[in-house]
Amino acid sequence: MMTLESKESGVRDAIMRAVRQTIIALESEDIERVECHTVASRARLTLESGYESTCARYGFTQFLLDVTRRELARNYHADSEETSAIQRELFTGVLQRRYPIPHKRAENPQYLLLEVLSANQVRWNAGQHRKVGRAHMKHADALDSYANQREANKCEC
Repeated sequence: MMTLESKESGVRDAIMRAVRQTIIALESEDIERVECHTVASRARLTLESGYESTCARYGFTQFLLDVTRRELARNYHADSEETSAIQRELFTGVLQRRYPIPHKRAENPQYLLLEVLSANQVRWNAGQHRKVGRAHMKHADALDSYANQREANKCEC
């Protein structure tokens, strides 16, 4: 007997597969720009029957946009470990195929082919990677400090 939780998990898995397959399909089309709305719209078309209400389509599109933003960020953002450029803790020396272009926080990011980016867009991405690197270093320093304080407190007994 299938539970409600397992049904929901199966539906979520199907949605994630559709979004990931759509991103892969767009990559294979070799288009210059991968944009959240394009991914979400194409994924929605593969998942809907066509008989949904306008409200249901709108709500589902908003959900797909959220899923798509996270999936594209997982693939292309500076702190992503999913890219061929960054694997675990090491930079492999390989640049990503696509990078985000500058955007406001409320806007959907767009991802352009590396060879299409302007010099300023490339420098902006380099800055994003440096910002993530500095944040990771500060976090590492804080963890070391915490460990040192714990050790010092244990020795005072």
